Amino acid sequence: MDQIPVGLRAASRALSDVVAPAVDATHAQAHDQLRLVIEYIDFVIQRLDHVHDLAHFEHRHNYLMATELQKIVVHHGLLPNEVLATSIEHAERFMPVGAPPLQAIRDATASLAFAVADVVRGAPALESEVRREVERCVLSASATRIGFERSWYLPLELDNAPHEVLPLSCLLPASPV
Repeated sequence: MDQIPVGLRAASRALSDVVAPAVDATHAQAHDQLRLVIEYIDFVIQRLDHVHDLAHFEHRHNYLMATELQKIVVHHGLLPNEVLATSIEHAERFMPVGAPPLQAIRDATASLAFAVADVVRGAPALESEVRREVERCVLSASATRIGFERSWYLPLELDNAPHEVLPLSCLLPASPV
């Protein structure tokens, strides 16, 4: 039996049933912060089974954006961005692996995100046509990312248009049979 959800539920209950009543009623900010912590623990419990899916989404998102940016650079005959090329190669090496460790996915994602940021930081120095293509690529990818994040954080009830948000199950990859 996975003890993590059990432990998190116990922590949430301890905070709400034991700690909250012990906090002085005159400390409104303490009560508010405690409520936020309890809500976040409850949110983590809801999303715990999908943490690996989140890491895969973030990795794929950054990989697709990096490869698209690399195509733009190559198409315009610019010198390949070495950081970008290395990050893409690293991501491709471990992508076929069935279930890489979560930290390996996170490391590759961070490398891709850094490489994408490197291209974006250098975009102002590019010709206007190339710069616009880079900007379009990033904006297009951002729409996908924002949609996923709105769905991921929906249980926290922070979205001002929750009826527009797709359920997380629609955005996660299909489970292998």
